[in-house]
Amino acid sequence: HKDRAAYTTIHVDVERVEGANTQEVERLAKKYGRESNYFRVRVQGEFPQGELDTLIPLYICEESQARWSELEDSGQIVWGLDPAGQGTDRTVLFKRSGTRQLEPHKAWRQLEAMQVVGRVHEEWLNTAPEARPVAICVDAIGLGSGIASRLSELKLPVVAVNVSELPAMRAEYHRLRDELYWKVREWLMVRKSALHPQDDEVVGELTLLHWKPPESDGKVRIEAKHEVKRRLKTESSPDVADAVMLSFAHFAPVEGGIVAGSAQRPEGGGFMDAAE
Repeated sequence: HKDRAAYTTIHVDVERVEGANTQEVERLAKKYGRESNYFRVRVQGEFPQGELDTLIPLYICEESQARWSELEDSGQIVWGLDPAGQGTDRTVLFKRSGTRQLEPHKAWRQLEAMQVVGRVHEEWLNTAPEARPVAICVDAIGLGSGIASRLSELKLPVVAVNVSELPAMRAEYHRLRDELYWKVREWLMVRKSALHPQDDEVVGELTLLHWKPPESDGKVRIEAKHEVKRRLKTESSPDVADAVMLSFAHFAPVEGGIVAGSAQRPEGGGFMDAAE
């Protein structure tokens, strides 16, 4: 800062503060890793590392939270659902409009498939008809396949997504997952959208991910879950970030079709029109 000489700098590292909530510090260290920018900034009081390969920088997410109240909801509403089984990961539901996250994400642990269906169906019923999503994008790999099928039987507008498939619209990405995460990046980088100011966990997870420049095949790759865990020495999975990513899959080729509601498959097509 050009005027730094005029200020007294005070650095506060929460880990060194007497009486600090050590359990919360350890929770953040375990979830995000001590080497993550989120932990450096929010706990250690350090500036984020200038990592050029960070998919979504921390300041971009924090700026988006700051403008949340200034934006109105516009565009189509989409939900992203990342299901998990009986392990340590969580089932996460993320809701957004074309311009902003609608509310803090919902997360549930240790749910069986039909319990997940019940929670999502309840969310649908408790949402005013005019505020319901045009698509609920569900990760259809493994457990999610049965969840998507049952939700479709309940006449919800389900898009069953296989993120390991080839990209939907742009050939420069390795897989659909890479393309969808890049769409999240673009959505935030234009600074006309916002994450919810009361959802710091979504910020923490989105800023964990790195991207890899094109290799010999010319395709962009986003860091895989197991690579994130290994780099940050954490067992936590970025399940909230995955739910955000899935909410951008409403335009994509689908696993088993688009079913029910207003998210009907166009004749002869495997794509939905993009909401944005």
